[in-house]
Amino acid sequence: MLKFKHTHRMTQSHPMSEPTRNHRMSKRGLSIILLFLLIASCGNMSETSKTNNKKEHKSENISGNFADGETTRSRTINYEFLQSKNTEKAKEILIVVIDPHGDGKLAVSKFNKITESFDCTIIGLNDVKNNQSGFIQKIEADVKTAKSELNLNVKYFFIAGFSGGARMAFQYALSHKVNGVLMCGAGINLQKAGNLNFPLAMITGTKDFNFIEQYYSPYSPIVKNKNILTLVFEGIHEWPPEDDINTAISFLLSKNKLSSLKENKFTEKADNLLKEKDYFKAFKMYEAAYKTNDKSAEMKLNNLLKNNKFKTFINQYEVSLQKEAERNKTYIGYLTTKNLSWWHDEIFRINKLTKSKDKLEAASFSRSKAYLGIAMYSSVNKEIANPWSKNVDKFLKIYEYLEPENPDMWFYNSVREKQKNNSALSEKYLKRAFAFGFKDSIKAKQYGLISEKLSDE
Repeated sequence: MLKFKHTHRMTQSHPMSEPTRNHRMSKRGLSIILLFLLIASCGNMSETSKTNNKKEHKSENISGNFADGETTRSRTINYEFLQSKNTEKAKEILIVVIDPHGDGKLAVSKFNKITESFDCTIIGLNDVKNNQSGFIQKIEADVKTAKSELNLNVKYFFIAGFSGGARMAFQYALSHKVNGVLMCGAGINLQKAGNLNFPLAMITGTKDFNFIEQYYSPYSPIVKNKNILTLVFEGIHEWPPEDDINTAISFLLSKNKLSSLKENKFTEKADNLLKEKDYFKAFKMYEAAYKTNDKSAEMKLNNLLKNNKFKTFINQYEVSLQKEAERNKTYIGYLTTKNLSWWHDEIFRINKLTKSKDKLEAASFSRSKAYLGIAMYSSVNKEIANPWSKNVDKFLKIYEYLEPENPDMWFYNSVREKQKNNSALSEKYLKRAFAFGFKDSIKAKQYGLISEKLSDE
């Protein structure tokens, strides 16, 4: 067994509910699980996508449990915080940020630009994460603690999150008074978007498997709903670039008459994108300009919607999305019916198509690959509970074909080898999991892979 000693307190997460010992996953059961995945969060997956590794901005902001020796005050470990230099004004605006894995430090680091351009306080929660019961109560408790410890006089409250964190932020907003919500890498039931009593900003990557959750037709009534802003970036399922987060938060601030977006240059960007025939991004920029009260944008947006080339492109785009949905459904059925040789060849084909010169095709197959990745995580997570499973070894191999550097995949390979009493290989795979970024020592302990003494230091 590997042995770890921690120098910080860890919060134990609740494991996903496990099947009974004699469980056998049927095709129908597997399909139900994946349907749930399209609606729910991304589970307990480690961040297999590569986050933006930009250097954090050096500033005179006040921070707690956070930045490069700037902290002079010791705070609770339930949250990290970042505060603008003008602390008195910063105390009036609170932005709560939720990372799906309870990484408060990462969460606040993504909002650094906001504190440089606008007086506010950001807190990133360490004790709220995916698949955790009572998350609303935890958010409430952390906000109460932050208000007390940081002596906040909150007049405006915003909440944001990524992936499962975005879903929790939105759920919190439905039952609490908030001034705005930012959802990154996750969406909502857009049919009910018109009923929201708070402004909503959403950002997603073009290759994110949750892209479809934030997509709506350019001819949808949502386009003219100035209470909702959606932005897209070239990327996978990851925290968006700071510039996009800054724009989204600035939009929410502007809806509360706290800031303006006069310098957004959305229309100028849209004009350039249209010249490059990047129709979808041009549309999103014109839409953003219109929703931030650029007087020239409405006419340009309407002209684009009437453009026949744009109409043809959107038709092709939506046909591609429909084919993608059908393809993903077919793949789920093939998990149990196609052999490993077929999957090896198919994943090789998918990898080639993700690099297609056809941008629509490349993005679509990138999303399908990511979709299969989360499908394998869910399937393996469920099947691994049954040492006699007939599917788990096959699923693990497919998972490896898809994402050979995925830390969760190597973690579950370690669990599987332990089930087979192959301790040496189990330890080898666990080390590989940690090398690729696996961080959940508590989960590893629960599966009996490591022996550790948690320290309260």
